[in-house]
Amino acid sequence: MKRTITFTASDKEFKDVVRQIGAAGFAEDSLQSQHGFAIAIGRTRQSKEPFYQDVLKWARNIEDAVAFRARLERPGAANIAMRSFVDVFRANLAEAGFADDDETLWSLLRRAKSYSLISILMRPPPTS
Repeated sequence: MKRTITFTASDKEFKDVVRQIGAAGFAEDSLQSQHGFAIAIGRTRQSKEPFYQDVLKWARNIEDAVAFRARLERPGAANIAMRSFVDVFRANLAEAGFADDDETLWSLLRRAKSYSLISILMRPPPTS
């Protein structure tokens, strides 16, 4: 679990998360694996968190890397925070020594899920 994350280029926690995702993604034979990545976050410093959730949802629901990139670049579709998140994720992949092409980026993002620890802790316990 990461305690605080800002999803910015200067965020060392985010760099470490991306490095771990890259290592796990490239450790497998194929980036097309069905295995996912989960990140539990205690809190963020963002005023509005959904932008990164929207990017991850788009990556899961859009059929390929070309369409994903086109949607990010389409005026009015993605906001600055969404594009910045993807740009920083890509830069962090490259900095960690992993491929950062569109196909790799989309493949890793579509397998990532982020969970706010606060929302997990607020859920009622399962009943038996």
